[in-house]
Amino acid sequence: MERATAALQAAKPHLSDSDYEHLHEACVNTQWMLKAVHQLGLLAHAANVVLTAHRRDPQQLQAWAREIGNLQGLAARIEQEFGDDYLTTHDFIRVTLDGQKRHGPSLATCLRAVAQTHRRTLNDIQSK
Repeated sequence: MERATAALQAAKPHLSDSDYEHLHEACVNTQWMLKAVHQLGLLAHAANVVLTAHRRDPQQLQAWAREIGNLQGLAARIEQEFGDDYLTTHDFIRVTLDGQKRHGPSLATCLRAVAQTHRRTLNDIQSK
């Protein structure tokens, strides 16, 4: 992404202000989406390691808990930097967060909902 940002910066003198702003916003949005996808992948991997193991390893459970926290942290950073409506989705997309169904959630809300689902599953496993 640094190369894309550098290329955009180099092309800035040849772009209208509105074109530059549009492309810059798209670049920033892509960077945050890639961070989200990367963190979701790390979370999914940590969950898979625990869920496919024949026995519960405390280190694996801690790794899963850490990735849940990292996803929650990413959601908080996104909200802090861009607000709670950053990259909202279509209205037909629904998530459940804090027991409430939400329509057209933001990226941060989606990440928080995934983290809560994983936290509930992890808590269920640890309580057995």
